[in-house]
Amino acid sequence: MFSNYLEYEFVKGGRSPETGFDCYGLVRHVLIQELGVALPNYGVELSNRLEAEKAQSEVIEIMEGSEFPDGWTEVKGSIKKFDVLWLRSIYPVHYGIAISSKDFLHIEAGKNSVIESIHESRWSNKLLGVYRHDKML
Repeated sequence: MFSNYLEYEFVKGGRSPETGFDCYGLVRHVLIQELGVALPNYGVELSNRLEAEKAQSEVIEIMEGSEFPDGWTEVKGSIKKFDVLWLRSIYPVHYGIAISSKDFLHIEAGKNSVIESIHESRWSNKLLGVYRHDKML
């Protein structure tokens, strides 16, 4: 199922398979295709508002506010398929979608969409939040 979403090209603000995706756009697309659930189309606006120099605490404040819409719950504990992962990165916000308890699909600038382990050293200490749609609770 998730292999259908591999090798998409990164495009800042991208929201379609034809033109490419950014990390939020890819997560949004997968959720629409697989669950019929849409995240609002504000990810690019959120990313553009934030500058890489901003303190991580400011980013956390934004995410803990009203940025995730109704129907989504921050979950603690194990990661499940279709959970939205919120990670610290150089942008400073990065999104991925869980395909299992240990692997996630995502896309980064300069790369195509890939599946990686959340436990790899590059990601293991960067997970800031896990959000699950009410359909999956």
